[in-house]
Amino acid sequence: MFNDVVDGPLPHRPVEEFLRIETHHRLMNSFAILCSILERELNTCDPRNRVALDRSVRIISAHGGLHRCLAFGTLRSPVALGEYVTKLSRCLSEAVLPMGVTCVAVTDESFMPAVQAERLGLVLCELVINAAKHGFPRKQTGMVRIEVARQDHRWCCTVTDKGGGFPDALPAAGLGTQILEALIRRLNGRMIVQSTAEGATVTLLFPLAPATLRCET
Repeated sequence: MFNDVVDGPLPHRPVEEFLRIETHHRLMNSFAILCSILERELNTCDPRNRVALDRSVRIISAHGGLHRCLAFGTLRSPVALGEYVTKLSRCLSEAVLPMGVTCVAVTDESFMPAVQAERLGLVLCELVINAAKHGFPRKQTGMVRIEVARQDHRWCCTVTDKGGGFPDALPAAGLGTQILEALIRRLNGRMIVQSTAEGATVTLLFPLAPATLRCET
């Protein structure tokens, strides 16, 4: 159910990459152990509790799938953007569905370097989860829409919800916001936030990777 994303041997990898692979491995093991414990409980518990335990297993499995989708491991070849963002949207839907929120995606059928796609995926994940947490208070149901399109020599990505909007454009700058801002800097991008009582739209603009431009010339 939970697999690592490493191809080939680990020796002689850069320290940062090795630590990232180890963190991913530990986290996937933790998801697997939690699911295994709950599945054992399913076989022994009172039938009245089985529905709740089964739901917990599915939630943990969904978050494990989301983490795997975000962790590119050693992949360095270009990523098919439409396929990747659609898969990410599906994983996000499964992860936030218990909150009453679903996620849909519309993307260009372009390719993006793996490093850039990985950073974009992390940004989209943070924005969708923020929308699910802050955009639909009082257990409202709703939908978050991801759009990724190429515009000349840059990418335009939007995450839109029809919830209640942010009280002050964005939630307080906690750790998640700081990570989001750092990832956007790594993409050499900028973020534009529009928030009203009818919902919020976050737009991310960032340039095509130089490798993409070289391949097209």
